[in-house]
Amino acid sequence: KGSVFRAPWLRGLLSAVCFLCLCPGVRAQTAASSVGAMTYQALPNQLIALGVPLLRPVVAAGTVSAVSGNALTLVLSIGDSGALGQRFQAGESYFLEVVGQVDGSDSTTVGQRFEINEGASAGAAAGVVVVDSNSALNTSAASTLATLVGARVVIRPHWTLKSIFGSGSGTSLNASETVAKADQVYLWNGAGFSVYYLRKGASPEWRSVSGGATNQDGVIVPPGVGLYFRRQDG
Repeated sequence: KGSVFRAPWLRGLLSAVCFLCLCPGVRAQTAASSVGAMTYQALPNQLIALGVPLLRPVVAAGTVSAVSGNALTLVLSIGDSGALGQRFQAGESYFLEVVGQVDGSDSTTVGQRFEINEGASAGAAAGVVVVDSNSALNTSAASTLATLVGARVVIRPHWTLKSIFGSGSGTSLNASETVAKADQVYLWNGAGFSVYYLRKGASPEWRSVSGGATNQDGVIVPPGVGLYFRRQDG
């Protein structure tokens, strides 16, 4: 009997509800925050399949008001303004995704993604973003761009080897100067697997097994693409 009221937070909540019911002049307000989530995956010392079911946070959202070649002009969300190119961080890659139509109608372009030309966008006017129409990661032809007027879009950074697994002195993975002793990632490239390993050094970094000293921290893991991870003894 009455045990529900033993929770102080519940008594406070019910009191607040009663207060609002008795005071019709008080208007309810809605507060919201960005969706947050976390996923955890154990990494045993073997080859395992991995997927990244989450997307990285949106850096801009709006409606396409005009298209000129590869340049899209966006009417940004209320309270948002400024040059889009200034939001792009060095070492990151970004994509634009169509999430709906401003009039709520159905469209075959919803869900399509286009890679952003970060360099060209950096020098563009406020509200303008430039798309890399030749990218193999685009999910629709360049001719589709002209049909995007009125589309609601968002811009997000891609997942990369660094943003998923980390790199540098803060990583907890096994780095080595020898490929066979380093943790490895197998990423499908459309024809086979590109293999990367965590190279040991003053600041561990991802490199390609195929050779070369180029830092591969920024290699993109596109939405919906899985990978294999090989954990080594360390």
